Amino acid sequence: AQVDVLWKPTSNGEFNLNIGYTNARNEEFVTPNGEDYSGLQPPYAPDTTVLAGYQHRFPLGAGALLVRLDGRYESSWFADYVHNPGVRQKPSTKGDALVMYESDRDWSVGIWVKNFSNEAVLAATAAAGFPGPATAYLEAPRTYGLRFNVNYGSSP
Repeated sequence: AQVDVLWKPTSNGEFNLNIGYTNARNEEFVTPNGEDYSGLQPPYAPDTTVLAGYQHRFPLGAGALLVRLDGRYESSWFADYVHNPGVRQKPSTKGDALVMYESDRDWSVGIWVKNFSNEAVLAATAAAGFPGPATAYLEAPRTYGLRFNVNYGSSP
């Protein structure tokens, strides 16, 4: 099930909410060796995912100041079919923020931060035999920067 909401409470504000729910489980998963993994959650399939964000434009001089906050929640999930030790991602949250001045003269400048909680979250794993060694890849840590955009030329 999924619900997507986009709401403009004011002419300058916009709220988005996305909620996804899946109770994915293997009905029958028995290996040729007789190992039974029936009923287990498939890899990379959290039961619940929630994304929420709000942005607001404040008129300012010859342009506007855009402020945006975004958040993401994922319930726990596993990175393999057999739920090996070390491949369970606990529930996680992430947040991003952006503050940008958008000029009426085709340029903008802003600052941004991604994953401001700096929480380590699995992106993928790869097993190399049992019991290992194995490799885990993490999503990007907290990153931040400055953005400058210039639009030039004519529109088609």
